[in-house]
Amino acid sequence: QSLATWLGIVSQLYTTRINQLLGRHDFTLTQFGVLSHLARHHSEKQTIAMITTAVEVNQPGVTKIVKKFEGMGLLQTERDTDDSRKKYVSITEKGIMVMMQVQSELAPDVSAWFADWEADQRATFLNQLQELGGWLDANRIG
Repeated sequence: QSLATWLGIVSQLYTTRINQLLGRHDFTLTQFGVLSHLARHHSEKQTIAMITTAVEVNQPGVTKIVKKFEGMGLLQTERDTDDSRKKYVSITEKGIMVMMQVQSELAPDVSAWFADWEADQRATFLNQLQELGGWLDANRIG
């Protein structure tokens, strides 16, 4: 089958599986993506619009996720001193700890996916995923 077909199949299977695993922690893949994005960029001020662009979720969706996580103590927001309509969002220490805990709990399942792969196969695959991800990020539609 074609590369595009297999990317679609793998994408769907991955999304379903990871949502089931994350559901045990009351997260969806989209919500965890927001948390992961903020953890990776913890030293930068992130606006809702910046997060929206990065994770490719509409503004109301990101706003809802931020409110949920702020209520859980995983994120914090602060108003811009020059423009009170603008909010900056950042991950809290608790947010980082929860994210690390969830990632460690996902690790056995993720490791099982590649248990039969040689180390060089895993390294090549990771490199190719990073290249594909970089291209997709640099060439977003819209």
